[in-house]
Amino acid sequence: MAKVEFQGECLVFTGKLRRGYGLTSEQVDGRTRDRLAHRVVYEHHHGPVPDGLFVLHSCDNPPCVKITHLRAGTARENAADMVERARGRRGDVKDVCPRGHDLTVPGAITARPTRSKNPAKAPSRKCVQCQREDTRANRERAGSPYTGQPTNRDKTHCKRGHEYTPANTYLMPRGGRMCRACTVELRRNNAAVRKAEREESVPRRPLFGDAAMRAWLARRPGLSDDELLQVGEVAVLFAVSASAVRRWGELGLLPATRTVGGHRRYRVADVDDAVRAEAPSDHQTATSWKTAPR
Repeated sequence: MAKVEFQGECLVFTGKLRRGYGLTSEQVDGRTRDRLAHRVVYEHHHGPVPDGLFVLHSCDNPPCVKITHLRAGTARENAADMVERARGRRGDVKDVCPRGHDLTVPGAITARPTRSKNPAKAPSRKCVQCQREDTRANRERAGSPYTGQPTNRDKTHCKRGHEYTPANTYLMPRGGRMCRACTVELRRNNAAVRKAEREESVPRRPLFGDAAMRAWLARRPGLSDDELLQVGEVAVLFAVSASAVRRWGELGLLPATRTVGGHRRYRVADVDDAVRAEAPSDHQTATSWKTAPR
């Protein structure tokens, strides 16, 4: 217990700390274990602490080991001292935060809703000045020091240079504001992007290749012009998906007829016309894609 020094009226332990309390070690049954320094001092002067009691500080200084500042008490007494002396974590009973910022000034505390399911539990409270200091420290640690830029509510222009005039400012229901000129420009850009995506999503069908042509010609003699093919058969013939074949029918690229049950069927003669329109020359390899007309 040589690691102590006087700080005001307290005899403060300057060695190892745990949660603010002094921590010392002693030999028990040949093994070293850590013990709270203020409990060791109290037991040295008054004997073992009775079961169910704690060693309380009358000076509210956890590392203090001065015997006149220590007394035995119950957990209820310890909690009463905490409420009476505003040592709890509740910000609404404190006048200053742990860093010394005045919490009585309007706007010095921000309340956040608690995640507890207990409706009687008060929301958590944070010191605004501490949050600002932590934010600046994190920026400096990340290599982006605070440059003194005004906050968003103090800015007169948006990031694209538009002035925040009453006619150009939209106040959002949950707070904050938006630049109307930027909003209109963003909507136009989004519309252009969606239009380009729609144009790119127009169904494309591959040129009819030599292998598919030979397979179709080998199968064709056994079919009549008015015989109907299913969607899957046409999809296999053109090496595309069934949904692509259905879109061709909607765009008029490949006429389809409907059965009594509403199913699509394709005439062999119409498939022949599509084959002739897309068939390559004798020595041409179908490697390009053709955009279907809208």
